[in-house]
Amino acid sequence: MKFAIVGIFVIGLMAGSSAHADLIEKDAPPPELIEKDAPPPEETIIDDEPDGPAAECDCDYEPGGCVISTAAPAGKACKCIYRGAWTCGGEVTSCGAMAKAGFQHLCDKPDKSILACSMGGGDCGGY
Repeated sequence: MKFAIVGIFVIGLMAGSSAHADLIEKDAPPPELIEKDAPPPEETIIDDEPDGPAAECDCDYEPGGCVISTAAPAGKACKCIYRGAWTCGGEVTSCGAMAKAGFQHLCDKPDKSILACSMGGGDCGGY
């Protein structure tokens, strides 16, 4: 009886070991060829952030929707976004078609007006 149990156990181990074979990377070198004291591979860090502080604008909630509280930087517009629970935020965006339609001055020097908010294309219901 012990022999049968041991036999099943051995067969079970063999089946279990082959079940994990698919977890080994196909292009990985065999374990005996991997250096034990080798340093880990270097990570490649991609820096997508431009140098300097990020351009920002901000919007606040007023009854009915958002209003610009911090204007966009020169050459950009502020898109107000209602975030829920009576809060708004702002994202810097391009000036869009309004700048080409006679409102270039608002793109050159953005302010906190409803026209500047409209140029950003977001929620301007608080004006």
